[in-house]
Amino acid sequence: MPPASFGHAAFARNRVISALVFAALAGAVWGAGFATGPEQGPEVVTSRPLRSDASILHGLWRLEPPGADGTPVHFYYFHPGGKGLYRYGVVGLTQTRSFDYAVDGDEVILHHRKSGRTYRSRVEIDGDRLVLSPDPFGQRARAVYVRDEQARPRETVAGAADVQGRGDVSGHMWIDVVRHATGGMAFGFYQFGPARIDGRGVGWFHAGDFDDWTTEAFTYRVRGGEIDFHFTVRDEVAHTPLTLEEGPEGRVVRFERDPRDFWAPHAYVDAGPSFGVAGEGMLLPSAVAERPVEADDKRSCPKVVCTQR
Repeated sequence: MPPASFGHAAFARNRVISALVFAALAGAVWGAGFATGPEQGPEVVTSRPLRSDASILHGLWRLEPPGADGTPVHFYYFHPGGKGLYRYGVVGLTQTRSFDYAVDGDEVILHHRKSGRTYRSRVEIDGDRLVLSPDPFGQRARAVYVRDEQARPRETVAGAADVQGRGDVSGHMWIDVVRHATGGMAFGFYQFGPARIDGRGVGWFHAGDFDDWTTEAFTYRVRGGEIDFHFTVRDEVAHTPLTLEEGPEGRVVRFERDPRDFWAPHAYVDAGPSFGVAGEGMLLPSAVAERPVEADDKRSCPKVVCTQR
């Protein structure tokens, strides 16, 4: 992502997040460990208007139990309102695809917004087990997923006041959204969990285009005007000076050498306290900001900040 330049975009720093709306993020799959071959899912069916009346599906369903960094991860998350996601890769480095869904009898219809493809799968739910035949995003003829009752989206900090008191990046999300003059848009954001007294914490970097996105875990340590990163799966260590500024958009952090922008200077706007699912980071990146739909562009920029390049 090219260096950020912030214009006069409005940013409501401590606004109430009105809805966990799925608009989601994606980019290329980074590094090894992903299933990156051509999609071999079930037969594509004609797209139709989607509706949601499937509360029994709501929640997070895992193919494997949560594991250590580098172990496989595949799960579906069905959010109320007919929005969902499929995440795959390894713990600490994943690709996520967003979709709309609806139930038709004993089948679920999944519409992948990025590709425009729509799939049908037969659904069986037995207690905490979800059986999909076929599994469209997992590219399996049949797959059994288990409900994760512990995966509840929540704030990862005790309160905004506690985080603000540190005066650094910890406990907050920092975002840069770009609307390209050639069409389309992209964003990247750092999500920092709360830091301990020694300035150490965990976090995630998300990048994509509001339909699919990547997530990479890291540990960090803030030391005055500097920050150290360790991207755990890649075993990559990075270091950069940082500055925090107050502006019309709210707080802005500027990394002198951004490790996720090829070590170029890059600025991100404070998008509020960090929240998500423990061990997974943000499930719903668009919840960082409302994403208004404009007449000429259904993938319009969030209200947080949007620059054109």
